[in-house]
Amino acid sequence: MPTHSVGRASDLAPGQMRVVDAGGRDVLLCNVDGQLSALHPKCTHYGAPLAEGELNGFRLVCPWHHACFDARTGRHVEAPGCDALVSYPVSVRDGEVLVELPASGGEGQRPNPMAPFAGKSDAKPYLVIGGGPAGAHAVEGLRQGGYTGPITLVTAEPQLPYDRTQVSKGFLAGDRPAEKMPLRSAGFYADLGVDVITGTRVERVDARAHRAHLAGGGGIDYAKACVATGSAARELDVPGAKLPSIYTVRTWDDAEAIRAAADEYTSAVVIGASFIGMETAMVLAKAGCEVTVVSPEQVPFGKTFGERVGRVVRAWQEEIGVDFRLGEEVAGFEGIRKVTGVVLGSGEVLPASFVVVGIGVTPNSDLIEGLDPGDDGGIPVDAYGYAGHDLYVAGDIASAPQGRDGSRARIEHWRVAAQQGTVAGNNMAGARRELLSVPYFWTNQAGHNLRYAGHHTDPDQIVFDGKPGEGPFIAYYLEGDRVAAALGYKRDRDLVAIHELMWLGAMPSAGELDPGADWSGVLRGSGSE
Repeated sequence: MPTHSVGRASDLAPGQMRVVDAGGRDVLLCNVDGQLSALHPKCTHYGAPLAEGELNGFRLVCPWHHACFDARTGRHVEAPGCDALVSYPVSVRDGEVLVELPASGGEGQRPNPMAPFAGKSDAKPYLVIGGGPAGAHAVEGLRQGGYTGPITLVTAEPQLPYDRTQVSKGFLAGDRPAEKMPLRSAGFYADLGVDVITGTRVERVDARAHRAHLAGGGGIDYAKACVATGSAARELDVPGAKLPSIYTVRTWDDAEAIRAAADEYTSAVVIGASFIGMETAMVLAKAGCEVTVVSPEQVPFGKTFGERVGRVVRAWQEEIGVDFRLGEEVAGFEGIRKVTGVVLGSGEVLPASFVVVGIGVTPNSDLIEGLDPGDDGGIPVDAYGYAGHDLYVAGDIASAPQGRDGSRARIEHWRVAAQQGTVAGNNMAGARRELLSVPYFWTNQAGHNLRYAGHHTDPDQIVFDGKPGEGPFIAYYLEGDRVAAALGYKRDRDLVAIHELMWLGAMPSAGELDPGADWSGVLRGSGSE
């Protein structure tokens, strides 16, 4: 392969990274404890420039959605995304750094190393139930962990596992084509030796008997299983709730149905000022629909982000034409052959050509016999995702340990589900790996991206660096003497550093918090390198 000089080794200190020119192509050069590596410079998820993220020890973290890679090898460590970064051979000669690149350019990503399927076997399979992010990543986690036996993935949906983050965003808007929705191709699963069964629902799992019972009859006996059945969209229990043209937003089919309605009609009512509801309102308004959001909340995201941020989000939505009826309950729906109106608790009737209900979800955790959900609706698991009886649980239905303080929670975040699936698959295969990670999610509100790290329930105080509505800002959510979470707007690199400090357990206490800190500098000084 052609070799290219990219500079002097003395120019890149340990803990630093930068993009270099290697024969006309960009390469990310990293120094991890004196070890140099050369990697594809863009995240394998959505192509974010990794040099704008953080290098925390060996952890290379994307600035947009916080995918994590091993900077020494390019290996994919934490979701989102699935694939590793391509790495290139590096050598140092007389202090000069040389990088070898294939003449053809090659691809920027490749699957993480995986154990090959050993071939046909009479052994009972390792079973993964659910085609969401947790199930999809559990399958790959099994092979990454070294398991070579048979794997069966069962999903109730007719599609292969797909990018669910796009259901209320790009796919709903028509910007993301159907062929780009699946996380992996049918050929990928075939090569991996995975038997994928689509359009089939598991209605009951007998944990002690190691058998999954299928809707319509029949079943699958398994050696070990990962249950990752996710959540179901909640529906309103009011008169007229079953009328045609009332939709929820959870699946590929939901998005296609709503998009078809938006193509035919021009007025829509969105019920619920949730993430799903507000993202859907944005897409419909940009598609030319007259959109009204109805919610009992007085301020969107008031409990999640605080009222100050919530008012700004409302203003963003109003700027693109979304109307609001807040502090209102839905009493019912009008219509005969299809919905024509939404009846509010005040008696007002809102005309509606179609309705989208986004009022939260209910975990699908009641199908496991022998393992009962806890008070939060989730199945308790240990630090390895294990629930008992050779059964692992991941995603929305897992009540998992959080951090190092012994607390547990059931968190409905796409990234959390994907990471829990990977870890469950690794541990099913025998590779001992803990669930320790910090929740992170993002949302697009009327074209404005908000990024959130950590997890808070009822903060005692919200401290701001910057003014929401007037430019970039960070909101810190304090619980006692702990910075439980942080929300950033146009402060992407700071959020990466804060996220990593939380992962290290090195985030300053509330009493020590400097809201305007140089968080990259704090991270570099935390002893992580």
